[in-house]
Amino acid sequence: WIFYVNLPVGLTALAVIAGAFAAPVDRVKHRIDYFGATLLAGGLSAIVLYTTLGGSEYSWGSTFMLALVAAGVVLLAAFVLVERRAAEPILPMRLFRNRVVAVSVAAGFMAGVAMFGVISFVPLFAQGALGATATEAGSLLTPLMLSWVGLSVVGGRLLLKVGYRPTTLAGLFLLTLGFALLTATLLTLLERFDAIQAIMLPTLGEERRDGTPSQGRLRPLPGYLATGRRTAVGAVPEAAVSDALERWRALPPK
Repeated sequence: WIFYVNLPVGLTALAVIAGAFAAPVDRVKHRIDYFGATLLAGGLSAIVLYTTLGGSEYSWGSTFMLALVAAGVVLLAAFVLVERRAAEPILPMRLFRNRVVAVSVAAGFMAGVAMFGVISFVPLFAQGALGATATEAGSLLTPLMLSWVGLSVVGGRLLLKVGYRPTTLAGLFLLTLGFALLTATLLTLLERFDAIQAIMLPTLGEERRDGTPSQGRLRPLPGYLATGRRTAVGAVPEAAVSDALERWRALPPK
């Protein structure tokens, strides 16, 4: 139901645009590039399926996965050839002859990969490895979203005053600096998880005083230990996890 929060905002924006925006009406007959759209959709779908299914449903080097990669590459190459000959292409290839456009698209692509990778990975890491709730994991992205919205307004004004080049370079520098700090933070957390693993592993062979193995309740390892390092241990006693977490919290900061 949380997604319904966007409906009033969207309806308000629609009403404002409908009342204030007067678009000129010029009827021109166009030729829709259906073939190019089909090739683009097919090529991207094959690449997305490869990155989604690889390592989980299928091995990366399996015949099916290699066929997906080959199909994606062939379809995207065919898309480029079709767009160069289409009367009204979806993506005119002549745009990339302009150096500013080519560099801007490349930089935007890399920045988008980094930002959306963080948006997807950080909440997952917080929930699966740190044990945070969904609300806590989502709140980790609040500074990113607020700065994204606020600085988009500031960046637009700077673009008009100082030009696109200084503004773009400053934005990429801040983006790189932010990811460097995020990487340092995550590496510190991973080092602490190594400490947790070192604490928990000796407890896995615990036995009762009468010599029988402990049959206490079992809980899966934290997501990082279970998948990130592919540890062979499937579950540990709940008491050992609690004790390890307490010792982890007591570790001095580095």
